[in-house]
Amino acid sequence: VEFCPKEALTLSTPEEVAQKMRREVVGKLLEELAKS
Repeated sequence: VEFCPKEALTLSTPEEVAQKMRREVVGKLLEELAKS
């Protein structure tokens, strides 16, 4: 997986990347639930 330099500076560890991705996924799921 390739990251642009800017992302590499802000996301230092795979764990942080995974946490950020989970938060984004959860946020999208909550938005979908709120719509229905």
